[in-house]
Amino acid sequence: MSGPLKIGLIGAGRISGRHVEAAGQFPDRLRFAAVCDVDESAARTRAGEAGAAELYRDGLELIRDADVEAVDICTLADTHAQYAIAAAEAGKHVLIEKPMAATMRQCRDIVSACEKSGVTLMVAQNQRYKANYRAVRRAIREGQIGEVRSVRVESLGHTQSAPGHWIYDARRAGGGVVMTLAVHRIDLARYFVGEIRRVTAICRTTRPEFVHGAEDWAWALMEFANGAVGELFTTWSAYRMPWGESFIIFGQRGTVHALPVLVSYREPALIASDRHWAPPPANRSDKTWKTRGFVPLQPDAEGLPTGEMYVDEVLHFADCCATGQPPISSGRDNLGTMRTVFGIYEAARRGATVDLDEVCPL
Repeated sequence: MSGPLKIGLIGAGRISGRHVEAAGQFPDRLRFAAVCDVDESAARTRAGEAGAAELYRDGLELIRDADVEAVDICTLADTHAQYAIAAAEAGKHVLIEKPMAATMRQCRDIVSACEKSGVTLMVAQNQRYKANYRAVRRAIREGQIGEVRSVRVESLGHTQSAPGHWIYDARRAGGGVVMTLAVHRIDLARYFVGEIRRVTAICRTTRPEFVHGAEDWAWALMEFANGAVGELFTTWSAYRMPWGESFIIFGQRGTVHALPVLVSYREPALIASDRHWAPPPANRSDKTWKTRGFVPLQPDAEGLPTGEMYVDEVLHFADCCATGQPPISSGRDNLGTMRTVFGIYEAARRGATVDLDEVCPL
C-alpha cells in the first residue's frame, strides 16, 4: 500500500466526526474517500468535512463500488456484522466502532471473515489509546503494585436521549447500559488485568424508555484468570448524574486509582506502592496523611502521536493496515470483552454464576 490509506466511512453520526479529525490532521497517512449514511444530509455534511468525493446511502453499495482500501463502520451495532463481513469478503480492512456487534455469534463471524480474507480488523476501543491509561497498564506489567488482587470499575450517567433513540432499544444496540456504556470499562479491566473467566450479575430495567430487555442498571462480579476479583457498577439512570467513570486496582504491594471524572481523560491515574511512599506526618490529627504516598503516573505516550485518543486510534488502524501488525484492540482480542458483556447478560438471566468458556466460547 502506497500513499494514504483510502477509507470509506459507513455511518455519519456524532462519533464519525472524531474519526474524520485524524484525516484532517494527517492527510499523508489516511483520507476518507467515500461517506455513506441513510440520511443523505448527514452524509453530505460529513463528506464535506472529510473532503470525500463519493456519497452513498447504502453501505453495501459503498463496499462494492467505492475506490477504498478500508471501511470505518460507525453505524448501530445491529448492522456491524453485515458491513464488516461484506468488507472482508471484498478484501477491505475493517475498523468497527464499539461494541463489535449485537450478538456473540456475529462477533465470531466478523473475526472469522476477516482472518479468512487476511485483512486487518480493529475495534475502536478508544480508551486503550489514552496515554494515562497506557501508563496504568505499564505500571501493572512492570510489577509496581505486585500481584493484582481486586479491581473495581464504574460507568455512571443519566441518559436523556430523545424518546425512541436507539440507545434505549436492545434490539438495535445489542443490550442496555452494559453494552452501550460499561463495555469501555470492561475492556479496560481486561487491558489492565487480563482475561475474565467467570461472572455473576444482576441487571435491572427501571425506566419505560428502555425496551426489548435493555437494562439501565447493572452490577457484576468478575473473576479473572489470574485469580483477581473485579466489580462492575454501571447505570444510565443515576438521578441528575453527569457522566462519570472511575477505576481502582488493588495489588499485593500497591494501589492505582482514577476517581470519577466528568468526560475528562486528561487527569493522570494515581499510584501508591513501595516505590511511591511518603511517611505519615508526626501529627496524626492531620487527616491528609491517609492519602499521602499517591503520586501521578506519568503518561505513556509511546505510539500515541497526538494525545487525542480518537485520532490516535484511527492512526494506529492505518499503521496496522500498512504493516500487517495486529492492532492493540484487534477483533480477536475484543472477543474477550464481548463475551464478558454477553456473559453478564446470561448470568443475570440465570441468576447464577456462569463460566464464560461454557456460555460464550471464543
